[in-house]
Amino acid sequence: MLPLRPFSVARWLDGDAGHLHRAGDLTNVPISSHRHLGGRIVVVVKRTLRRLLFPLLDVQTSVNAANARVVTFMLQQLAAQARHVEELERQVAELRAEREL
Repeated sequence: MLPLRPFSVARWLDGDAGHLHRAGDLTNVPISSHRHLGGRIVVVVKRTLRRLLFPLLDVQTSVNAANARVVTFMLQQLAAQARHVEELERQVAELRAEREL
């Protein structure tokens, strides 16, 4: 298994892990309707449902934020470990080269 390079971690933070951060807040999703007829009624119903579901959405938003923080922390730790492994591999290669002389 190849070590995960720091730029790959950055790509993860911009991609999937970043999506966790960007899409985690369920209480702040814009409400709209693409319907011409009855669109206002649909928006009112959606807003009413969001008010009724707010306690659940708030808890889920907190869980999403915690998950995003954990994933980000784990990716940062993984990148740090990859750097340490690369350094150890470099040192082992140097020792082997010295031993062969």
